[in-house]
Amino acid sequence: MAEEHKIVQGTLEEIATKLAVEQVPDPVVEPEKPIEDKTTEKDPVVPETFDKYKYLSEQFETEIKDDEGLNTFKNSLNEKIKKFDQLQQDYEKAQSELKAINPLKFFANKDKYIENQLLIKYPDLDSSILSKVLTNDIEKMDVLQIITYKELLKDSKGEIFESESDAYDFVCKKTGYDKDLSFDEQDQSVKIAIKAMAKEAREEFNKLKSEIEVPVPIDLTAEKTKQSELAQANYDKMKPLIERDLQAIQNGLDKIEITTKENGKDEVLFSYNLEEFKNSKIVKDTIQQVIEFTARNAREWNKEIAEKVISAT
Repeated sequence: MAEEHKIVQGTLEEIATKLAVEQVPDPVVEPEKPIEDKTTEKDPVVPETFDKYKYLSEQFETEIKDDEGLNTFKNSLNEKIKKFDQLQQDYEKAQSELKAINPLKFFANKDKYIENQLLIKYPDLDSSILSKVLTNDIEKMDVLQIITYKELLKDSKGEIFESESDAYDFVCKKTGYDKDLSFDEQDQSVKIAIKAMAKEAREEFNKLKSEIEVPVPIDLTAEKTKQSELAQANYDKMKPLIERDLQAIQNGLDKIEITTKENGKDEVLFSYNLEEFKNSKIVKDTIQQVIEFTARNAREWNKEIAEKVISAT
């Protein structure tokens, strides 16, 4: 095929200019580059996996690492409950035996017991004066005598008075009492002063006596019988009500679960499916034990208490 020739006309300058223009290639248009996002991308937040053993460890304040540890913890609870029950029984027995002890049998009489307890509480008191006061009728004692005893009571070491007569003379001088005259013959102001001081002395001695509670011996056999009768009466009253309300337990024993919410979802921590065992002997025996225990220990019964027992069971 013949090669096609193109004829260009014009002067040499015009032809050169025209050829130069025709030989310039079209500009290359490059595609626009996307604007680079300078924002640093963050790693996606991965929700923390719920660790039920960590949760249970925190709740029970003991380390539980796996199911075996959980079962070990349950068994330890049973042992602790048994131990606590035994300690409670021992404590109640000791309390009963303590109440049955009669400390008065170690003293000649009630007054000696009071005297001993007061001297333990107030070791600076004069034991001989205290004994004289306690073995006499305070209200009927001579006014000067009771005032004298008050002066002597806190002078057990004889730092003020060498004898009881010294204390008596001191009281007479202090009140202006004339020992050569009877009480009725004394000046009126003297009688008033003596009566006021005697009243104050009696009040002080009566207050001392009232600080000591004289124990009342308890007939332990009679007390046990009384407590047993009260417990039986309470049991007879409570059991029919508890049996009526706790029948709901068996109906709710299809499945027992302990759950918690994590990230808006329920997480089962513990599950036990009773299935056909719902009506088994062991289930019925367990419910009966709950009824018996509750009836023996409940002091009141209402809808709220029943719901709590059912829920706990």
